[in-house]
Amino acid sequence: LPPAPPGMPLPTTMKAWRLNSFGKDGSKQAAIDSLEIQDAPVPQLQEKHVLIRVAYAAVNPVDSLLFTGGLSGIYPSPCPYTPGFDVSGIVVDSKGDRLKEGDKVCVYLGLAESCREGATFGPAGAFAEYCAVPEDQVALCGDVALDVAAALPLSGLTAFQALFTGGHAGPKALGNVGKGSKVVVLGGPTAVGAHAIQLAAARGAEVYTTASKNRMPSGQSKLDFCKELGATVFNYKEVDWSEELKGQNIELIFDCGGDNKDWQNSPKVLAPGGRFLTVSNMAADPPELEGRACEFFTVHSVRRDLEELLGSVAAGRHKVPIDSYEDFSNLQVQLTKSIKGAAAGKLMVKFPETAP
Repeated sequence: LPPAPPGMPLPTTMKAWRLNSFGKDGSKQAAIDSLEIQDAPVPQLQEKHVLIRVAYAAVNPVDSLLFTGGLSGIYPSPCPYTPGFDVSGIVVDSKGDRLKEGDKVCVYLGLAESCREGATFGPAGAFAEYCAVPEDQVALCGDVALDVAAALPLSGLTAFQALFTGGHAGPKALGNVGKGSKVVVLGGPTAVGAHAIQLAAARGAEVYTTASKNRMPSGQSKLDFCKELGATVFNYKEVDWSEELKGQNIELIFDCGGDNKDWQNSPKVLAPGGRFLTVSNMAADPPELEGRACEFFTVHSVRRDLEELLGSVAAGRHKVPIDSYEDFSNLQVQLTKSIKGAAAGKLMVKFPETAP
């Protein structure tokens, strides 16, 4: 994706996927089917914001969660709006003091940051030829290719913050994983799970995960894929991970799968004071077990965390699994694949080389 020729004026309109109304009866597929490519205004730039000409965007489960309207009370995204949160591309205009035109960048636009009252950008906005975002959220890609950089932010940040920082928000930190920690990642082959295995293993933790013999896009089994990332793997179709790890005093269970039975079985393996964090189970039943809560975690768009991840990717220490690519015009294919749970790695959308 080449930088725009110097002095060429920016367009005032762009192509953007727009959701005009939430899915009927909360149907994600109905909402996906109703999406349309429309002409929309190029976002007006606020102070300390940058305008990015999008090269790649990535699909995430939260995209279709918003389509139901069920999160509107917490994260408002009034229709019509442009969905999508993960972006890479070229800075084409800046009202900040750190980034300049021509910089190759990536960013997680942020559910908590863009879908709120008083937000200066969004809601969301990745599935369009241009997007605007506060400069402070945006990271330089460095030596990381634009497609890989777009695949990283939301899923990578989710794993990083759940394991180490807690997202720099909320009443208490979440994970504090380090050498000697015992960690279970439920749903290891998911995008978030694959990041979590690598990050925990790199810090010296003992990592256990669940997977099946199903194949990755490369043809490798998901069991072998997770083993290569650094985990001891249980085939959940053949064994009960909670029985295998019974009494092991696990410090942290990070749930990327959302099976409520996993939550119900967690007391068998958790240490006193151990924690169960989930990004997938929004209705844990029961909400508490043996005095311990099922803690739902929302990621935040924190540039320094993203920069650390990009550094590990650039150095070859961290892999970013990608399932497949579709052109911008075929976004609905990737969204449908996402809601069917049919992906092994990130579902990518490639943009045409938009003018300028």
